[in-house]
Amino acid sequence: MDMTGHPRIHVFIAFAKIVAAATIVFILTILCPKPFIHGQGHTEEPPKRFLHESLKHEINFPNEVTFTINGYSQVDLRQLTLNYQISESKVRGYIYSEIEQEIAGKAFSGVSTLSTSGNSYIPSGVRIRYYFEARDINGNRYKSLTKEFDYLNPEYPWRSTQVGPMTIFWHGFQHLDVAKSGEKAYVAIQEAAAISNLQEVEPFRAVIINNPREAAEAFPTVSSTSLKDGLYGGFAFRDYGVFLIGGIGADGLIHEGTHIVIGQAVDSPFSKMPAWLNEGLAMYFESSDHGRLAIAERAYLNGELMPLSSMGAVPGKPRDVRIFYAHSQAVVKHMVDRFGKAKMSRLITDLGNGLSIDTAIEKTYSMTLEDLDSDWQKGVQPTFERRLIVDPGTFWTSTMMGIAFIFAVTVTGINWLRKKTSEPVDPADRLREDEYEEGYWDK
Repeated sequence: MDMTGHPRIHVFIAFAKIVAAATIVFILTILCPKPFIHGQGHTEEPPKRFLHESLKHEINFPNEVTFTINGYSQVDLRQLTLNYQISESKVRGYIYSEIEQEIAGKAFSGVSTLSTSGNSYIPSGVRIRYYFEARDINGNRYKSLTKEFDYLNPEYPWRSTQVGPMTIFWHGFQHLDVAKSGEKAYVAIQEAAAISNLQEVEPFRAVIINNPREAAEAFPTVSSTSLKDGLYGGFAFRDYGVFLIGGIGADGLIHEGTHIVIGQAVDSPFSKMPAWLNEGLAMYFESSDHGRLAIAERAYLNGELMPLSSMGAVPGKPRDVRIFYAHSQAVVKHMVDRFGKAKMSRLITDLGNGLSIDTAIEKTYSMTLEDLDSDWQKGVQPTFERRLIVDPGTFWTSTMMGIAFIFAVTVTGINWLRKKTSEPVDPADRLREDEYEEGYWDK
C-alpha cells in the first residue's frame, strides 16, 4: 500500500526532519559553541582583555594626572574610555580618550588627562584606581587590567605610618616624632568617635604638609587672602576619607581627624551639621585651647560676636574667621562641661537622623540657640571686688615705679603706632594666630 499521501506519513516525515535538525545543531554547538551562543555567525567572541596592554600614569602635581595605555587588539577599536574611582568613595568618573591604532599591526595607544586643581580639585593622599575600556565597530567591549596609586606630590620622598585606622603620609621628619604625634592623636580621635556614637572608625588618611610653599600647592584655594596669610592650618575631606595638615603637631591631627570621624557618624544626605558645632567639636578634643577662649571672651565684651544662628558656615575675612573659631570652641566647651557628654551624643545622633540644629538643640537642651549662646555668655562677664589699702611705707615707691612703667608703655606704644601706620596692609587681613601651636609648620 502506497502511503506517501497519507496525513500520518507527512506528520512522521516532519517529525523526523525536526529531530535531525535538532541533532545537527546539538552536535555543532558542542564542537563550535561560540558562534551559536552569541549569534554572531562565524565571528569569534571578542576577548575580555586587550592583548599585551600596559598602563602608565604621570602626576603633574598639582594640576593633572595623565593616563596612558598601549597594547594590541585583533579588531578595529572605535572608542576608548578611562574609568576611575577615587579611594573607596562614591566619587567615580570617566573620560573619553584619544585613540590611535595601526591598520596592519593592530597596535593601539590612548591618552587621558584628569584635572586635579581649581574646580576639579582632588586632595593629596587619595588612592586612585583606574582602567581603560574600549568598543569595536560592532559594540563589543574590551577591558584593560586595573591599576591604582597614591596621589602625592612626586617631588618628595613620601613615607607612611599606620596608627589605628589612620594612615599618615609624611616626609622630612623623624619617624619617631610622627608616630608619637599619631599615637597621641589616636587617643583623642577615639574619644571623638565615642561622643559621636561611632561604633567603628573607617580607615582614613592624613597627609603632613611641611611648609607654606608646599601648602600653596597642596591646599585648596579658599581665597587669595587666606592663601597669603596661611589662615587655615588644615583641610578635611570626608567624601575622600583624607585630610591635609600643616606640621606634625598632635592637635592638628586631632582637629582634622575629628572632622573625619564626625563626618562618618553623621553620614546622611538629610543631615546638616552647622560649622560652629563641627569646628567646636574638632577643637574641643585638642590638648590646648591655644588662646581661643580668651579671644572669644574679648570679642564678646567688644560686641564682635555673630549669633550662632548665623554661624552655619565659616565667614570669609581673616579676623572674622578667627573670632568664629574662638566663639565655636567656647560654646561647645560650655555645652559639654555644663550639660555633659551624653547630651552632646544625643545632639549628634539627632542631627544624623536629619533634625535641624534648632530642633535638635531644643529637643536635647530645652532651649533655643540664642538661649544657649546667652547661657555661655553669662560666665564671661568679669566681676571684680576692688579694695584700696594704702601702705604709707610703700606708697611713694609704688607711685614712682608706676609712673616709670606708664612712661615706658607710652614710648613703646608711640613707636608701634608709627610702625603700623607705615604699613599699607589692612590690619584685619594681617592677623595671624597659629591654629595649631604645637608643631605648626615645624621649622
